[in-house]
Amino acid sequence: MTDSKAINKAGVSTNKTEKSVDDLTVVGFYWVNHHNQTPDGQSYTLYVGENYQHSPFQLLFPAERADRLGGNLLYRSWSRHFQRYNSFVRVADNARVFMAQFMAKFVSRITQVATKNSLTMGVITDTHDRAGKNYQFYGTNGLQHVEELKLLDNFGVFDAIGHLGDLIDGANEPSVSRVRLGQIIGTLNQSKTPFFVTKGNHDENDKYAIHQSKKQVSDAFGPNDFADLVWKKMYAQAQIHAVSARFGVGYFDKGPVRIIFINTSDVPYELTSSGAKRYDTKKMHAIRGGQMQEIIAILQRSLDKNIVFFGHAPLVDAAGHEDIVKNGGALQELCHYFNQHQRGRLVRHSSDALFALNLRYDFSQIGQSKVSAYICGHLHDEGAFAVDDIQYIVLNCSALISANQPNVNQFNQNFDRQQGTLTESAGYAIDVNNLKGRLTVLGYGAATPKRTFTISSVHPTLPAIGDTGVLPVASYFSGHQRLNLQIEQTMSGRLICFLSGQLHLPQVNDLQQERVATVPLPYRPKQLLLMPIQSISGDQAQLGIEPNGDVWLTTQRLTTLRGPFILNLSWIR
Repeated sequence: MTDSKAINKAGVSTNKTEKSVDDLTVVGFYWVNHHNQTPDGQSYTLYVGENYQHSPFQLLFPAERADRLGGNLLYRSWSRHFQRYNSFVRVADNARVFMAQFMAKFVSRITQVATKNSLTMGVITDTHDRAGKNYQFYGTNGLQHVEELKLLDNFGVFDAIGHLGDLIDGANEPSVSRVRLGQIIGTLNQSKTPFFVTKGNHDENDKYAIHQSKKQVSDAFGPNDFADLVWKKMYAQAQIHAVSARFGVGYFDKGPVRIIFINTSDVPYELTSSGAKRYDTKKMHAIRGGQMQEIIAILQRSLDKNIVFFGHAPLVDAAGHEDIVKNGGALQELCHYFNQHQRGRLVRHSSDALFALNLRYDFSQIGQSKVSAYICGHLHDEGAFAVDDIQYIVLNCSALISANQPNVNQFNQNFDRQQGTLTESAGYAIDVNNLKGRLTVLGYGAATPKRTFTISSVHPTLPAIGDTGVLPVASYFSGHQRLNLQIEQTMSGRLICFLSGQLHLPQVNDLQQERVATVPLPYRPKQLLLMPIQSISGDQAQLGIEPNGDVWLTTQRLTTLRGPFILNLSWIR
């Protein structure tokens, strides 16, 4: 059967053809369907046009049965580099059709694993986004890979989304890299799903300076560029908790599962006498004392929590040796002490005082809490190993690395990664199921489809009805305290929880609204509790208790020396 022509109602000649849409380059209209290998097998009117460079492009017009009853308008351009058409994209949202179709199927794999009580995350790492390239190595598809991870989020399957660093490659001029980084964060920040970012060693744009004949400090980011572009938006989310917004450390809770994200590129911005940067953040990974102090503070108030850490680079290697991150071994050791509920002092000596550690910790009042896993990227590979009963999981880079690249490793070479195919990118859905003691990593693209790990299961003992107990309180300011808890049952069978005692707070004069403590509530309020309270010295305040047990205090600016606040509250479950 040969190609034929027909005249449509608009008087335009439309061709019927047996050719694949991939082979149609002659300007004109065509009727095409599954016989012509349309993206989804549907019927379309295809228009082939020509741009100013005399290269063809295609538009697929869906058959509209009625208003909004049809498919998407699709478009694709011609690649002069590959001498073929690029991927079809949906005009409405610029999503590549083949990835949108794949993600719609991938969702079913997530729902087979995730439960309403497990914590499910979409995670991507090492996108190495850079302007001007997109063929066989790092390029503009870094941003595209983040956008495609967000396609999964549109199905409502994630509790949080994480990017584990090297968002950008850092090889463009700083002004260009700032724009690219801002676009990635803007994409992550588009929905109500909270996101977190762990800073990577390329994210200060130090790589650009390597290729400049005359090195200038302005070749990299300034001291606050990354924080202004990334951390400000990250910490502004109500679901993301932190001690401060200084170091890139924070946490997110769902039930007994807590994820803590850290900064393995905690390198100070300092200049030498000649005006050059003292530290090259691309080559150096570290965790400084200020960040470690915040990690200790978060751990000390992690009561009955199953904890999973996220960072860019692994803290130690499979033998437990500090390999990449300065003080990475110290944090691994700290997590080991945490799991043993120890108290003591973490000491590390360093020829550079900025990386010395001398910090107290007390993990004796954390209930059944345990650090179960540490998940990272950076190695552009996949891997898994356990150190001191902590499961390390390494995720592959999302950035395209074709098999013919000189620095490609065996894992990526096995996928024969190519632009415009599923293996161009790599991404993950991670599900932490505390009840079953299971951590599942589902991969797409250049990633292992499924990896399952056995982790700890934290099950705090709930007080019985009629019991009167004592709850340890992890205060943000004054160490461990205790409150009295009593559980009673009404005639209707509902539970009444009574909490009483004194909450000691810092002797400061400027506390206005602060998260001040975490109480391990066994029967937690279903929504935020708000009530007025008074201190022994007469100061008035409003107390708020979140369902996760975090305690907020709102006060006016105080002028008196504060005594402890008296608690006497109850709620019904």
